[in-house]
Amino acid sequence: MLHRRPLLSLLLLIAAAPAQGTAVIPVKAGREFVLTKLLTPGITDVCRVDLEADEVVRCVVESASFDPVLELVDPAGAVLVSDDGEGTRSEVRWRAATKGAFELHVKPFRGSGGGNYTFRMMRFRTAPLGTSSEATHTFGVERWWHWRVTLKRGEQLVPTALGQGHVSAVLDDRLTELPDQLRSYRAPADGDYYLRIEGPEGCTCQTLTQLARTADLPVDTERSESLPPFGLDELRVALRAGQLVEATTSIPGDALIATWHEETPSADGPSLIEAPIAFAKPGRTCRYHFVRRDCTAILRFRSTRPTAVAYRAAVRAAGTPCETGTAVAAELHLGRASVHELQLTAGQLVRLAATTDRFDGQLALHDVDGNQLARVDDGGPADPNPSLVFLVPRTATYRVFVATEGGAGSGPYTFTATVLDVPRLEAGGATDVRVDEGPAHVHVDLGRDEVVWLSVQSREIDAMLQVLDPTGDSGFVADGGGVDGDVLVAFRARQAGTHTLLVHARSGHGTAHVRMLRP
Repeated sequence: MLHRRPLLSLLLLIAAAPAQGTAVIPVKAGREFVLTKLLTPGITDVCRVDLEADEVVRCVVESASFDPVLELVDPAGAVLVSDDGEGTRSEVRWRAATKGAFELHVKPFRGSGGGNYTFRMMRFRTAPLGTSSEATHTFGVERWWHWRVTLKRGEQLVPTALGQGHVSAVLDDRLTELPDQLRSYRAPADGDYYLRIEGPEGCTCQTLTQLARTADLPVDTERSESLPPFGLDELRVALRAGQLVEATTSIPGDALIATWHEETPSADGPSLIEAPIAFAKPGRTCRYHFVRRDCTAILRFRSTRPTAVAYRAAVRAAGTPCETGTAVAAELHLGRASVHELQLTAGQLVRLAATTDRFDGQLALHDVDGNQLARVDDGGPADPNPSLVFLVPRTATYRVFVATEGGAGSGPYTFTATVLDVPRLEAGGATDVRVDEGPAHVHVDLGRDEVVWLSVQSREIDAMLQVLDPTGDSGFVADGGGVDGDVLVAFRARQAGTHTLLVHARSGHGTAHVRMLRP
């Protein structure tokens, strides 16, 4: 029986051994630690880390070989948090309430499998800081520090770092970075947030915190304020669809940074369209925006100085209604544009003109959505009166800007919008048109789905025919293939109403004979 004793001893040792072994992960000092490792089946990898009170640790385990489970265990051996994660990724986050030796355990889901995985750990110490406070920190080997700030939903933290450091991020309790809005950060929910500052080891950084000030700015009002040192003001402007607004700001030099944008962008595209006409000079800006949908615009001012800074801001409705055929006496102010609103009908041929001897003017034509349809300068100092002729593509309101380059001119002027005569062609009729610098225009009235033959004949031009329908669609084009090549084409009207025939000269200039026939 003596030969059985070694076997019995071995069985007793196996029975007394733990069912699962452990392997210790050595951790290097620093703020971030990354390790690629092999997990042996049946083994739990253990990362031991000493945490200070209020220190935050975040650990992520990823594997392409097995489904990892990650646990955080406190000094007493209790599991504080466990995560099986999505697929083969697990993550835990924790802020230690007291100092102690904690463990991070990596093991396979339900004890099966093993293989290669990546272990990432980030840690940082924190200290509380108020929303209107200042504090100083000297950077250690980690070269960063995190102030813990408690915010209410919607509050906007405005941090400033002075000395040898900078603000690099503000994070929520899930350690997700908040969007940077002119170096300010809005809290999406009540809770604690981490203000991260970074700088060289051994250097000192002073951190200042404050909350952004918010106020409403009604249209057609001006607001004057004194912004506190390094502060931020946010002015909210409620806008209505169809408006054109002029936003002006006055600030002392480069003491402030000013921005203007839509509060909540729409999935259907921007509600605010900025006109290409804008003026800026030291201390003052003037911009124009078309409002396509009801929305709220945000005007922000951020101070760059350690002293209080005064500013003025105004948002005004722009545009004066005008009638065609009536001369309007107007005044152009320095650093601004004048805007005239016209209600026009599809198919009208309109000449726009601004007449003055006081400034070198420009005209810019926009539709109600802010699309620029035409822009023209004058003929130079000897001819300061800009004018343009355009065919109205659809019945709507149009806006005409009168301005000068850089907003440098001012003075009185006369604005006119004149509807020009366009010959009208009946079925079976014909007319001669002259084609020189631009196309000639002919009106025809058609019913929905009506089919007609259109003909253009000329021995002087290489003719091309384009049709503008009542909706503004000008996609129908036909040509004759060269001089003496007549245009003859069948056209079906998709809309009932007045259609405009545009006769172009691809080369040459002269007279063309236009006819319309029914089949």
